[in-house]
Amino acid sequence: MKLQHARRAKAHGTPNHGRATGVTLLELLTVLAVIAVLLVVAVPSFVSLTQTNRVAGEINALSGDLQFARAEAIKEGLPVSICASSNGTSCLGATTSTWNTGWIVFSDANGNKVVNAGDLVLRRQIPWKSTDTFTAADGSGNAVGAVSYSRDGFAINLAGTVTWTLHTQPVNTAAGRCVILNIVGRQQVQPC
Repeated sequence: MKLQHARRAKAHGTPNHGRATGVTLLELLTVLAVIAVLLVVAVPSFVSLTQTNRVAGEINALSGDLQFARAEAIKEGLPVSICASSNGTSCLGATTSTWNTGWIVFSDANGNKVVNAGDLVLRRQIPWKSTDTFTAADGSGNAVGAVSYSRDGFAINLAGTVTWTLHTQPVNTAAGRCVILNIVGRQQVQPC
């Protein structure tokens, strides 16, 4: 009888030890401990990665629109402005420093940084869904709500450089970025 049982077990590829097979409590706890350690390491890295990617998209949106505004001013031979806007049709005002509410790029025939009759909105950036903050200030710390480019591509009516500062929520200082624009119209992105 034992011989037949052993032959059957060998034919099915299972050992004949005469005991039940399964996972012990110690093996289960070990696997759970390894999974917990991996989660502790992976989750913060994932959050940081998603923040970094979100910040890159937000910064690239403004940087691209600044380049677009400058190129359009040169191409059309007329001033083009970019301003903070929450509705996509008008500017929030020259003393507004909050840009995460969105912005618009528009032809600005008289260069007053306000959308007037006859001015054409060329691009719109919708308000961000994230809770990140994005503010702009000049070298003296004054709020900047709009920037205009002349037909030569220079940033006009600026008191020095303008710095847009992006802070993430939740705070991650490694992911924060700044866009700096000088009066020549040159911009650069850097950590801040």
